Amino acid sequence: MTFFKRLFKPKPVEPELDDPDDTEQEDTPPQPRPIPKGVGDILGEMPDEWLIRENVTIERMSVDYIAVSPYGVFCIFEPAKRGKVTATPRGLYVNGDKIEPLPTDVTGVLKPLRKYLGVPLEPIMVFRDSEIMGSEVGALKIFSPERLKTYLTFKVEYLHSDTELREVLKRINVLLEEAKKWRY
Repeated sequence: MTFFKRLFKPKPVEPELDDPDDTEQEDTPPQPRPIPKGVGDILGEMPDEWLIRENVTIERMSVDYIAVSPYGVFCIFEPAKRGKVTATPRGLYVNGDKIEPLPTDVTGVLKPLRKYLGVPLEPIMVFRDSEIMGSEVGALKIFSPERLKTYLTFKVEYLHSDTELREVLKRINVLLEEAKKWRY
């Protein structure tokens, strides 16, 4: 045998031991796909210094979640739209369609809520099950639920004192109580 024949000698093919037609093999049942976490699940995992309120209504407009912490007060909106989300300085696009103007839930509720609470608010919109390109449209941040948790968890600069936070929570609780009176 020459050198080249030895070098390129084909290796014997080993037979497959697993026979796909063999019904005697014990098959493991297929594992269900994990359900992606939603905003409520993510916010529920936040540390104890974070206080979360849901469905806060002011002037007939509502915020899905308000997260209150020493690091800031965050208004979190969870729209029903899904798909490819693109955030640019010129606007927000979902599946190629421009959302014009930004949803009134976001723009309309921030001003009266900011005035009522007396603290700066940071608006965040969270899209579930979506591919997100870009992260901001003006002051509005655009995130997936996983990115939201990372963003909130790594806040380290204290912006509010305990007395300010207590006052904000009192005012939010007043809004929640008023909303209960008007709901049927």
